[in-house]
Amino acid sequence: MDYELARQLKDGGFPSKYPIVLPTKEYKTHSYPKLEELIDACGSHFSNLIYGYLSGTFRAYGFSDLTEGRDDEVCSDWCKTPTEAVARLWLVLNK
Repeated sequence: MDYELARQLKDGGFPSKYPIVLPTKEYKTHSYPKLEELIDACGSHFSNLIYGYLSGTFRAYGFSDLTEGRDDEVCSDWCKTPTEAVARLWLVLNK
């Protein structure tokens, strides 16, 4: 995960039980959420993660509305890593 995506998660209100520590000039270390934490943060809205073997990229799918009889499926863009794909899905689900 890159700095910009981590910043978007933090600014978007990513759950504080998975702290995001962004590097600064004075403090070089950082902490970004792991794949398992991102999936957990999506909760029951998370559906699946697919790998496009021809492109070598990942896409995460979920449901924005879980009310009975609705299946408003949303997805992330195609991403280089599964972590990035699920992070982008979380951003879509939490607009």
